Amino acid sequence: MAKALVFGTFDVLHEGHKFFLTKAKELADELIAVVALDEYVEMIKKKKPVEDQYQRMENVRKTGIANEVVLSDKEIGTYIIVKEKNPDVIAFGYDQSELAEDFINWIKDNNLNIKTAVIDPFHPEQYKSSLLSK
Repeated sequence: MAKALVFGTFDVLHEGHKFFLTKAKELADELIAVVALDEYVEMIKKKKPVEDQYQRMENVRKTGIANEVVLSDKEIGTYIIVKEKNPDVIAFGYDQSELAEDFINWIKDNNLNIKTAVIDPFHPEQYKSSLLSK
Protein backbone atom coordinates (compact mmCIF):
# COMPACT_ATOMS: atom_id res chain seq x y z
CA MET A 1 0.00 0.00 0.00
CA ALA A 2 1.32 3.40 -0.99
CA LYS A 3 1.84 5.97 1.78
CA ALA A 4 1.78 9.74 1.60
CA LEU A 5 3.17 11.98 4.32
CA VAL A 6 2.54 15.64 5.08
CA PHE A 7 4.11 18.11 7.47
CA GLY A 8 2.15 20.92 9.04
CA THR A 9 1.46 23.16 11.97
CA PHE A 10 -2.33 22.85 11.70
CA ASP A 11 -2.75 25.64 14.25
CA VAL A 12 -6.47 26.32 14.47
CA LEU A 13 -7.53 23.70 11.94
CA HIS A 14 -9.60 25.14 9.08
CA GLU A 15 -11.07 24.20 5.70
CA GLY A 16 -7.77 24.92 3.94
CA HIS A 17 -6.03 22.34 6.13
CA LYS A 18 -8.79 19.79 5.48
CA PHE A 19 -8.48 20.41 1.73
CA PHE A 20 -4.69 19.94 1.96
CA LEU A 21 -5.07 16.67 3.89
CA THR A 22 -7.75 15.37 1.52
CA LYS A 23 -5.73 16.15 -1.61
CA ALA A 24 -2.60 14.60 -0.07
CA LYS A 25 -4.52 11.43 0.77
CA GLU A 26 -5.60 11.16 -2.87
CA LEU A 27 -1.93 10.57 -3.73
CA ALA A 28 -1.74 7.24 -1.86
CA ASP A 29 -3.67 4.58 0.03
CA GLU A 30 -2.65 5.90 3.45
CA LEU A 31 -1.86 9.35 4.82
CA ILE A 32 0.49 10.16 7.68
CA ALA A 33 0.20 13.69 9.08
CA VAL A 34 3.23 15.02 10.94
CA VAL A 35 2.35 17.85 13.33
CA ALA A 36 5.03 20.41 14.21
CA LEU A 37 6.28 20.60 17.78
CA ASP A 38 5.33 23.77 19.66
CA GLU A 39 8.98 24.85 19.84
CA TYR A 40 9.31 24.66 16.03
CA VAL A 41 6.18 26.72 15.50
CA GLU A 42 7.57 29.38 17.80
CA MET A 43 10.99 29.29 16.13
CA ILE A 44 9.71 29.37 12.53
CA LYS A 45 6.65 31.59 12.91
CA LYS A 46 8.12 33.77 15.66
CA LYS A 47 5.07 33.25 17.87
CA LYS A 48 3.57 30.57 20.06
CA PRO A 49 0.87 28.42 18.50
CA VAL A 50 -2.70 29.18 19.55
CA GLU A 51 -3.19 25.47 20.33
CA ASP A 52 -0.52 23.19 21.77
CA GLN A 53 0.92 20.31 19.78
CA TYR A 54 -1.34 17.71 21.40
CA GLN A 55 -4.51 19.67 20.68
CA ARG A 56 -3.38 20.21 17.10
CA MET A 57 -2.71 16.47 16.73
CA GLU A 58 -6.15 15.66 18.12
CA ASN A 59 -7.82 18.13 15.78
CA VAL A 60 -6.13 16.53 12.76
CA ARG A 61 -7.02 13.07 14.07
CA LYS A 62 -10.69 14.08 14.49
CA THR A 63 -11.00 14.94 10.79
CA GLY A 64 -10.64 11.24 10.02
CA ILE A 65 -8.62 12.08 6.90
CA ALA A 66 -5.17 10.93 8.03
CA ASN A 67 -4.64 7.28 8.87
CA GLU A 68 -1.94 8.24 11.37
CA VAL A 69 -1.07 11.49 13.14
CA VAL A 70 2.36 11.88 14.76
CA LEU A 71 4.57 14.60 16.21
CA SER A 72 7.51 15.89 14.20
CA ASP A 73 11.15 15.02 14.79
CA LYS A 74 12.90 16.49 17.79
CA GLU A 75 15.53 18.03 15.51
CA ILE A 76 14.65 20.00 12.39
CA GLY A 77 16.08 18.71 9.13
CA THR A 78 16.86 15.16 10.28
CA TYR A 79 13.73 13.67 8.71
CA ILE A 80 13.91 10.69 11.05
CA ILE A 81 10.13 10.36 10.78
CA VAL A 82 10.51 9.92 7.01
CA LYS A 83 13.02 7.11 7.54
CA GLU A 84 10.69 5.47 10.08
CA LYS A 85 7.47 5.76 8.06
CA ASN A 86 9.02 5.15 4.62
CA PRO A 87 6.45 7.09 2.57
CA ASP A 88 6.18 6.85 -1.20
CA VAL A 89 5.31 10.53 -1.58
CA ILE A 90 5.61 13.69 0.50
CA ALA A 91 2.97 16.33 -0.16
CA PHE A 92 3.77 19.95 0.59
CA GLY A 93 1.40 22.86 0.92
CA TYR A 94 1.63 25.76 -1.50
CA ASP A 95 3.19 27.83 1.30
CA GLN A 96 5.86 25.26 2.27
CA SER A 97 8.39 26.00 -0.48
CA GLU A 98 11.31 26.41 1.93
CA LEU A 99 10.56 23.06 3.57
CA ALA A 100 10.06 21.39 0.17
CA GLU A 101 13.41 22.70 -1.08
CA ASP A 102 15.20 21.47 2.05
CA PHE A 103 13.54 18.07 1.77
CA ILE A 104 14.35 17.68 -1.93
CA ASN A 105 18.01 18.42 -1.16
CA TRP A 106 17.89 15.88 1.68
CA ILE A 107 16.51 13.09 -0.54
CA LYS A 108 19.18 13.83 -3.17
CA ASP A 109 21.94 13.83 -0.55
CA ASN A 110 20.66 10.52 0.82
CA ASN A 111 20.06 8.90 -2.58
CA LEU A 112 16.41 8.21 -1.79
CA ASN A 113 13.57 7.68 -4.22
CA ILE A 114 10.67 9.57 -2.65
CA LYS A 115 8.27 11.51 -4.84
CA THR A 116 7.15 14.98 -3.89
CA ALA A 117 4.00 16.90 -4.71
CA VAL A 118 2.73 20.39 -4.02
CA ILE A 119 -0.94 20.79 -3.15
CA ASP A 120 -2.64 23.85 -4.58
CA PRO A 121 -4.21 26.30 -2.12
CA PHE A 122 -7.87 26.29 -1.16
CA HIS A 123 -9.04 29.92 -1.15
CA PRO A 124 -5.84 31.23 0.52
CA GLU A 125 -7.32 34.71 0.74
CA GLN A 126 -9.87 33.25 3.16
CA TYR A 127 -8.36 30.09 4.67
CA LYS A 128 -4.83 30.92 5.76
CA SER A 129 -3.94 30.48 9.42
CA SER A 130 -2.19 33.86 9.61
CA LEU A 131 -5.38 35.56 8.42
CA LEU A 132 -7.71 33.53 10.61
CA SER A 133 -5.72 34.19 13.78
CA LYS A 134 -6.10 37.97 13.46
